[in-house]
Amino acid sequence: MTDPINFFEPYESLPPQHENQLTRALLVVLRYCPIAHQAWLSMVDPARKIHQLPHPAFGTQRARILGEGSPGPTNAPIPGISVICAADPPAPGEVAEASDRAQVLDGIIRYSNDLVIVIESKLDGPASDRQAREINLHGQPVEFDGRVRAVSWRSILEAFDDLASDERGVTGGAERTVLRDFLDFVYRNFPRLGPFSTLDRCKGEPSRVMHRLRAVAREATGGDPVGDGAVLPGHHQAVVSAHSGYQGEGEKRRVVLKMYPADTLEQARALYMRPGACRNVLALESRGWSVSPKFHFGFMAKGLCWTRASAHVADYVRYWQEHIGKTRQIDRADWPAFWERLERLGFAQDADREQFDRDFTATGRGFASPRPGLACVYSWALAEAERSDGRGTFVPDVRDRINELLRAVEEPELS
Repeated sequence: MTDPINFFEPYESLPPQHENQLTRALLVVLRYCPIAHQAWLSMVDPARKIHQLPHPAFGTQRARILGEGSPGPTNAPIPGISVICAADPPAPGEVAEASDRAQVLDGIIRYSNDLVIVIESKLDGPASDRQAREINLHGQPVEFDGRVRAVSWRSILEAFDDLASDERGVTGGAERTVLRDFLDFVYRNFPRLGPFSTLDRCKGEPSRVMHRLRAVAREATGGDPVGDGAVLPGHHQAVVSAHSGYQGEGEKRRVVLKMYPADTLEQARALYMRPGACRNVLALESRGWSVSPKFHFGFMAKGLCWTRASAHVADYVRYWQEHIGKTRQIDRADWPAFWERLERLGFAQDADREQFDRDFTATGRGFASPRPGLACVYSWALAEAERSDGRGTFVPDVRDRINELLRAVEEPELS
C-alpha cells in the first residue's frame, strides 16, 4: 500500500515507475535538503559549493532552459553544465553543443545568473548521452563549457542513504524524513537502481542491509512492506506476516525470517482446531526452524503486552488445542484469575504483569482478547545469505521457507 503522506508518490497520470517521476522526486530532495543538494552537486562538479551560489530555482519537463520571460543577463552568457543521471552512465562524454533538435528537458536548476544545470535522466543502460550532449538553446544566453557530466543513480542513492543513516547522525528532523521518503519511493518503484540491490553490496552496514531485506520480503511475498517485513497477500487465517530481521555482530550476524501463526484470537481458532497443522508446526523444529510461544493480548485491532513464556512449546500448543474452543475475550472482572492461570501454566511471568497493568488495568478498557500466538523463526548466516543473494537464489529461498510454514498450517502457498 502506498503512503499518501509521502509526497514523492505520484498523483498524476504517469505511473510511479516512470523516469519523469524519479527526476521530479530528485529535484524535490535537492530543493528541500541542502546537504543532499551539496552531495549531488559534488558529483556533478566537485569545485562547486552550494553556499557560494545564489538560491536555486527548479524546473522540470520544459523545452527552454531559462523558461519564458527570463532571458538572463544582457552582457554575458550564463555558464551551463549538462548532466546525465543514469543507472549505467556512459563514459566521460563529449562537449555539450548547441542543437536545433526538439527537446524536453527532464530537469533544470538555475542559480540566478551564475550557473544553470540541465539534467537528462535515464533508467536503463547502457545509456546514450546524445540528448544531454545536444542542447537546443532557443537563442537563450547559456554557454556550456566542458563535457557532459555522467552521474550514477546508484551513487546518488548511496550518498542519500548515508545522509539518512541513524548511525552517521548527519541529518535529523525534516531533512532525514525527506531523504527517507525519497529512498522508500525509489526502492519501491525503481528497485534495480538501488546501490544495495544484493546483500553483498550492502557490505554489512545495518541500514543498508535492512533496505535490502525489506525489498526481499516484498519480492518473496508479493506484499507491501510493514515495519521491517511484508504482509502476506490473500486471506491466510493462521499466518499474518513475514518479517525479515538482522541481528548479531561480526561473524555471528544473521538474517532472520519471522512468521507468526495464531497472531489473533480468530487465527488461533483456525490453527489449534487443525490437529495436523499443530503437529506440522512443531515438526518445523527438525527442519531448522525455531518455534516458541508468543502469547499476547489484543484490544480491537491492536496487539498489546507480549509475555515471556517458560513452558515448553509442545505443552503450550497442547493446552490451546484443548481450550481454544472455549476461549473468548476476557472481561475486566476476570483479569486477575486469568492472569494467575497464565503464570501457573508458564505462559507469562510475574514481571509481565506491570506491562499488562499499563496496557489494560490503568485504562478504561473493559475487556482483553487473548492471542495465543506462536513465533516461527528461520535464519541464515549473513555470509550465506550474501552468497545466495548474489546468485539470485535468496528471494526464492525465502519464499520456499514461507511456503514451508504455510503448508505446515494448511494454508495456500504463495505462487
